[in-house]
Amino acid sequence: MNLVIALVIVAAIVGIGVFVAKANQRSRPSEVRTARTLFNLQLGDLVEFEGLEWFVEDVLQYNDSGYKWTEYRVQADTESRWLSVEQDDELYVSWMRNKSGVEITGEPPKRLTVDGVDYRLDERGTAQLSRAGGLQADTCQYYEYEGVEDDRQLMSIEDWGGGKIEVAVGRSISPRMVTLTAGDGKRVYGETI
Repeated sequence: MNLVIALVIVAAIVGIGVFVAKANQRSRPSEVRTARTLFNLQLGDLVEFEGLEWFVEDVLQYNDSGYKWTEYRVQADTESRWLSVEQDDELYVSWMRNKSGVEITGEPPKRLTVDGVDYRLDERGTAQLSRAGGLQADTCQYYEYEGVEDDRQLMSIEDWGGGKIEVAVGRSISPRMVTLTAGDGKRVYGETI
């Protein structure tokens, strides 16, 4: 008799546990967040780098005749940076910032000195650009430089035509230097620049 009572109590506890688990499951949002990698970051995702939290505010896809890479514009308060990711024979990740005041007239030279760093042209080409959400497709001529003394130092020049030239400087980094966390799919700081 005691065994029957014990079995009834155990069955009741299991039944209540199953009921509570199913009720909790129904109340959870159906969306399951995908683990983030350097290849699938989205608007609103968090990138932690060198002790600061940066939010993904723009996702740019470049395509040069089938060769593709991605640049994420990340922002922390009023500061913006570019996290660039490309998979060639190996994974290349760089951390860049916009650099104003670099005078470029005509085609950029094969060697250039900016802020005391000597750079040499590493590669160049023409790329189609598309933004996250299919917004605004455009074409640019790009020029990628690396430091003469330290090839981890990088500079990028993008010529968008009509005199619009953008320059960014930075460095290559190890992918292990960043921590990625999924966000909510929305910009934290507002509209794209």
